[in-house]
Amino acid sequence: MRATPLALAAGLALAGPRAPAQAAPPGPGSEPPSSAAATPRGRVETVAISVTGLDEAALRHDLALRLPDLRLVTFAGADPGAPGFGYWEVRYRPESQAVVTRLILSDGRSYRREATAPPERAPRLAASLLANLLPAIEQDRAVPDEVGVALPSGTEAEPARGPEAEPAPAREEPGEAELERAAAPEGPPPPWTRRSAGPAPWGIGLPVSGALAAGLGPPTDLQGLAAGTIDLSMWARSRAGGTVLLGVRGGWRQNGPFVMERGRLSVGGGYVWRGRWLELPVLAAATLEWWRVRKGGRVQSVVGPSGDPSGRSPLLGGLLAFAPGAVWWPRRGRVGLRLGAVVELAASGVPRAGIIRVVERKGGRDQERLRAGGLELSVGLSLGVWIPVRPRERHPIRTGRPGAGPGGSG
Repeated sequence: MRATPLALAAGLALAGPRAPAQAAPPGPGSEPPSSAAATPRGRVETVAISVTGLDEAALRHDLALRLPDLRLVTFAGADPGAPGFGYWEVRYRPESQAVVTRLILSDGRSYRREATAPPERAPRLAASLLANLLPAIEQDRAVPDEVGVALPSGTEAEPARGPEAEPAPAREEPGEAELERAAAPEGPPPPWTRRSAGPAPWGIGLPVSGALAAGLGPPTDLQGLAAGTIDLSMWARSRAGGTVLLGVRGGWRQNGPFVMERGRLSVGGGYVWRGRWLELPVLAAATLEWWRVRKGGRVQSVVGPSGDPSGRSPLLGGLLAFAPGAVWWPRRGRVGLRLGAVVELAASGVPRAGIIRVVERKGGRDQERLRAGGLELSVGLSLGVWIPVRPRERHPIRTGRPGAGPGGSG
């Protein structure tokens, strides 16, 4: 059956215009909806800290430099249930120079970090650990070591200092295994830094010295100046003071038309005592010395003490040296400048021939001109540098669990 125009008009009039849908008003017990949470789940705005073994004032200063917007409170005056709250525990172990931190958030997530630093740098390193961890938590890149961890009760943390504050009872220390675990967060690791904990394990000294060598003992007619010398040495000193010596020395002496040239190699070791500015190396070494005599390019008579030919055999011997000096370090851990004196007592000779004597024969008489070997005393000045030597390996600011490498695999 076909609808007439009159019937359609009547139907539309009865239906009337449809009003737009409106939301129901909030009930008496309901709260208005919020467009966004006041504090994101990963945002940490307030931290209560507990410090053991470190200078807390220095730690708070370093935290203020790195995290100026972070609010630091004592645990007793904080609201542990508020969003964005965390409890940060910092412990320092002087025997191993380990900085161990644990951050527990109000929702029960727990993060551990561990690294090593000397006592004077430990507060700065601890602040850097937290400064690297909080952005990773906020960006959801850090994986918690534990979940569902309860915050310590207010009486277990350090109370707010005041005239009526009571001392807090001692809290049971966590076990070693608990403190030593440190998990690597997810995502890209932080920048790698050169290891710089404590003094350098080795130092290389490069002194250059100039000295005058005088002959002592027989032959008595050749006592006096034996040579002027220039010595270049390398000292490898351990942190404990033990030192290895390697040195080369050149000497020169002229008497009339004769010139003696000498070159010496020394290998040995000893001990270098060091104070704040002063040091005293005491070194002993074996020596091997070459020599030659020139007179217009011609070699003159060279004989031993008994008149036996000495040929061109090298001198073998040893030395004992004292080199007190002052060291100036322009910057800690950098190259140091050294100025000092050198006093050396050496003894040497040609095997089966003894001391080298240069003799000029005139009119049937022998006139001794030069000597090499025997007992010689050298006194001079030295100028040099000390270069700290540190390991070449690098490590990240944070470390993983024991047995895990930088890549995080065990």
